[in-house]
Amino acid sequence: MKKPLLLTILTFVSLLTLQAQNVDKEKISYTYLRNPIEKLDASIKKYNVEVDILWIQREQDKLDEYEMELAKAEEEYQAAMETYNNKSLGKVLAERALIGEGKKPEKRHVKKPETLAIPELSILESKIALDGYDKGTDDAVLIKVTFKEIACSAPIDAPKEKNGENYKLRKVKVQQPVEVSLITSDGNVLFSEVIKKSNYEHEILAPQGIKDSEWDNYVENTWPAYFNSQLSAYLETLATEVNDLINYKFGYSNVKHYTEIYKGDGKKYSYDSHLLTLRKAQRAYEGLLTDNQESVNQLKEAIDEWNEELKEADPSDKKARINSEVEQALLINIIEAHIMTGNYNEATDICDRIELMPDAKKKYLREVENLRDFIKDEKLRNS
Repeated sequence: MKKPLLLTILTFVSLLTLQAQNVDKEKISYTYLRNPIEKLDASIKKYNVEVDILWIQREQDKLDEYEMELAKAEEEYQAAMETYNNKSLGKVLAERALIGEGKKPEKRHVKKPETLAIPELSILESKIALDGYDKGTDDAVLIKVTFKEIACSAPIDAPKEKNGENYKLRKVKVQQPVEVSLITSDGNVLFSEVIKKSNYEHEILAPQGIKDSEWDNYVENTWPAYFNSQLSAYLETLATEVNDLINYKFGYSNVKHYTEIYKGDGKKYSYDSHLLTLRKAQRAYEGLLTDNQESVNQLKEAIDEWNEELKEADPSDKKARINSEVEQALLINIIEAHIMTGNYNEATDICDRIELMPDAKKKYLREVENLRDFIKDEKLRNS
């Protein structure tokens, strides 16, 4: 008797699941103009970039000294060869008898110093641009970027065994503090900060898979160039970090944003109106950059349509057309639309409303948390 009862219960639960209304979503991306947190004086129209690397001269001095030693060794060799070649045949034969055949002068070996890659300042400068401003020098704000003294640890080599073969791994820790300042044409420092990421240790690792038998050759002939290529890439990454920071604070940036628009889904009821509103909102978001006012008007219409749907919400009935989950999903839609139309207080109120729902789903609560950050940031930029 237990099996038919169990089958009946399972069938009943399945029917309830089929009848319950669900939520569907579409992922979209849109680009909007993000205003700065701190607005520069309206008289400032241009910017200029200056990059300074404090350790670059030291590395250049090492290379210059190496070149001088190479030249000196060449001069010594040529002088010795000239003396050797100018000796009389008798003296040459006598010396060869004493010191052996072929003992000509040998050029002194000059060991190449270990140096850090000297980056192209123009490449680093090209990574930095202040959005919304033209590059120039007349009455421009100067973005001064200083790569302070670099710290590189001694290489740390460690053995590794894989499939019965012995390998080695190499790691070097690098710390490169970078300071960025914004300075007006009359010398007033508007902003100065050390990039957070540059204060932390960055690890440069040798490619995995260097066998023990190949290690010495790799370290001597391949590692120096590989290390410097990785270091150059790291410095460019830090320049990009500078760019991100100054534009986050001072730039008028076109920012790409990813989001999801929800709609109801189920066989028992029609959600065509949800799909139509979703499309309207999608077009509105996609037009924010090219026709902002028209897009804002369309988003307001979408908000009205979603609110109209919410009038029939019945959170206590899972089988209702607008049940609790559909209600929460539509409210998420409304929050983001309010943000992009500048209605930050309304957006915050709806965040509070979702969080107070006794059956609020975790996925929507996570969305609310992210949207609160978005509200806070946009409100700060547009107040």
